[in-house]
Amino acid sequence: KPSEAQAGPVRASCCPRSPFHPPLAMKAISAALFMATLLSPASGNITCREQARFDVLMCSSHMCTDCTLEWCMETCQKAQLDFPDCRCRDWATSRGTYSAGPFEQKGKYGDVGDYSKL
Repeated sequence: KPSEAQAGPVRASCCPRSPFHPPLAMKAISAALFMATLLSPASGNITCREQARFDVLMCSSHMCTDCTLEWCMETCQKAQLDFPDCRCRDWATSRGTYSAGPFEQKGKYGDVGDYSKL
């Protein structure tokens, strides 16, 4: 019969070996935090997955910058809903959405402007 020193410590058979390995868990958490840091926007820069598409649709289009038609305003507001994390680079830091800032049709719809004189 081999001695205990040669065979190693004897484990109780009543308790199964834990599948949790602290060093591996710590590595996984570290990797997740590292990836989150890489994917998070840099301070002061707002980014989104489809920023290039948003720039064409919202930031540089006539529809969302110079158009005075009600349809343009409503379409741009709907487009902003499709890209909730996106914003134009030239917007003020406090402006988070299309509707939060100045645009051609703002204040000219509803009870202001031509519609209020009916």
